[in-house]
Amino acid sequence: MAFAYQDMDVYHIALGFVDTVHTFLAKFPPPRSPMLEKLEVKAIEIPMTLARVSGISGSAMMASDLREVRAVVYECQSLIEIIWRRRLLSDKESEDLNGPLIVMANLLSR
Repeated sequence: MAFAYQDMDVYHIALGFVDTVHTFLAKFPPPRSPMLEKLEVKAIEIPMTLARVSGISGSAMMASDLREVRAVVYECQSLIEIIWRRRLLSDKESEDLNGPLIVMANLLSR
């Protein structure tokens, strides 16, 4: 790969999460709820933040860099919880969306 962050497992999981969110959101015709739009933006922000902090810190990413990415992961999880409570997604969809977030949060806490 061309960039160091592209070799990170968490980056590929984040890209898969973006695809999963996109597939989930496809069932909602525009205009969508602002919460759903925010979920899409935050999902994309995970790999983007990883790329940005990697570009600043290089291959020697600091714990603070990883915390910044993890904070975006947590924001996505909170949005999913709110959307689930509003009954805009099923229990299964919630589990499917939360699974990769849990894995990313664990990888980013090392």
